[in-house]
Amino acid sequence: MTCNSVSLRVLVVDDEIAVADSLAMILQTFGYQVLVCYCAEHAVIAGSEFAPQVLISDVVMPGMNGIELARYYTAHHPDCKLLLISGNVATGQLADAAAAQGRLPTIMAKPVHPAEILRFVAACGPVPVRDETIRARPSINRFSTPSL
Repeated sequence: MTCNSVSLRVLVVDDEIAVADSLAMILQTFGYQVLVCYCAEHAVIAGSEFAPQVLISDVVMPGMNGIELARYYTAHHPDCKLLLISGNVATGQLADAAAAQGRLPTIMAKPVHPAEILRFVAACGPVPVRDETIRARPSINRFSTPSL
């Protein structure tokens, strides 16, 4: 599938590789440009070059969590729309702490139906026009750390 218009850049962040990759494939199938990171720290690095317009992140991850990542993106990429997804009970406590400190991003509870995520992304900007004649399986663009 190809896109006939400029599509939104979506950054997907989840420490569960299967979840991140599945969501990326769904978004790419609908014509969005997608980059996948498997930790929030990589999403911080990737953000400066990829310049996402939408960030979709798990909340509970090792190291920096999704709420902290959302705070970072609010400060450094203020035009980026934020969606956090989580199936963890600790999310409520993290969300309460984030609300006390200011802007709280949209949070959806796992399992989230892909249609809900697609509606959120579609509301963030132009919906790509897809060319239905090409039915190739999209490849997943994964963030990799630069070699030192």
